[in-house]
Amino acid sequence: MLPPQKKFIIYALKATRYCLMYQYGHESEIKAEGEELKFIRDFSPFINQTNIGLLNEAFNTAHYHIERNGAGNIIFFDLSLKVMQWVARKQA
Repeated sequence: MLPPQKKFIIYALKATRYCLMYQYGHESEIKAEGEELKFIRDFSPFINQTNIGLLNEAFNTAHYHIERNGAGNIIFFDLSLKVMQWVARKQA
């Protein structure tokens, strides 16, 4: 069974992917419903071609560090600062 921190990172990767899919008109391929789908619709303007690569790399790096028993509070603090910076601007 995966620890909650790793589950969250995997979910964040999936959610950002779904946001990008929604932007490109592939809503029918998104496997989400209810509140999750509403979140994807509302959050998708913040995900774009510029920041998706940065977000994927940051989430994968955080997953790697959690897997290597890094300090979760430091890893998630760093991750949150990066994510806030990259999604602060909506795509024009």
